[in-house]
Amino acid sequence: MLKSGVSRKKEKSRLRRIIWLVIGLILLLLAYLILGIQWMRYTAQRAGLVDPTSSYRETLDGQGPCPPLTVVVLGDSTAIGTGTSARNQTFSYQLIRENLLTIYSQVNYINLAVSGAVIKEVADEQLLRMFTQSPGDSRKPDLILISIGANDVTGLTSAGDFSAKLAQVLDKLTQDTQAQIVLLGVPAVYSAPVLLPLFPSLLDGFTHRLIEAEDQLLTRYPTNRIRKVDIYNTTGPLFKNHPEYFAADGYHPNDKGYAAWTKEIAKILPPEIAQKRC
Repeated sequence: MLKSGVSRKKEKSRLRRIIWLVIGLILLLLAYLILGIQWMRYTAQRAGLVDPTSSYRETLDGQGPCPPLTVVVLGDSTAIGTGTSARNQTFSYQLIRENLLTIYSQVNYINLAVSGAVIKEVADEQLLRMFTQSPGDSRKPDLILISIGANDVTGLTSAGDFSAKLAQVLDKLTQDTQAQIVLLGVPAVYSAPVLLPLFPSLLDGFTHRLIEAEDQLLTRYPTNRIRKVDIYNTTGPLFKNHPEYFAADGYHPNDKGYAAWTKEIAKILPPEIAQKRC
C-alpha cells in the first residue's frame, strides 16, 4: 500500500511537471510570435517606405472610346501601395494604366485602403467611407479591387471571424452596387525575407486556414460578380525564391513585386471590364 501511494505521488508530480513544461512552451511560443510581429513592424518603420496617404483619388485620362469607368480600391497596405517607389506603381494603378486606359476615355480612381487594416476594418470602416463619406461616384463603382488578409494572418484573426467579416463586405458590395469585384486572395506571407526563423511555417499554417475559409465562402456568390486572384500560389513561390521582389522592409512588395501581382490580376479581369467595346 505504501509503495502504491508513493508511486501515485511520483506520477502526479511528473504529470505536473509535464503540464508546466507544456504551458512554458506555449508561453515561449507566444512571446516569440509577439517578438516577431513587433520586429516586422519595426523594420517597416525603419525602412521609410512610400506609404501613400489614405484615402486618395485621381481622374486618369484614357485613350479608349468607352465612357468613364470608376474603380474603387479597398484593403490594407498592399492595396494602398506601401513599398512602392511612387503611388503610380501600386498594383491597382498599374492595372489601370496597362489594361484599362486603352479602353476607356477616363478612369475615376478612388483608393480607400488603409495601411495596417484587417478585414474587420474594411467591413466596419472602409465600407462606411465608401457609401457615406466619399464622393457620390464611389457608391456606383464599375470595378472594385480588394487586397486584404496579410494583417489578419500576423494578427491571428480566426478563420471564422475572417469569413464572417469578408461575407459582410461581399454582401454589401454585391447587394448595393452593380460592380465587378476582384478579390486578391490572402498572400504568401511565409515568403517575406524579414521573418525570423520558424515564422514562415507558423504563419503559413494561419494563412492556409484563412484561404480555406475564403474559398469556402466564395462558393456562396456567383462567379460572374466576384473573381479571386490566387496570389498565394501564383506569386508565392516567385517571391520566396526572389527577395528582390520585396521592398526595403523585406515584407511589402516593391514596384517589381506589385507588377507581378498586376499580371495575375489582369489574367482574371472580368470580360465586361477588360474587353468592353463601345
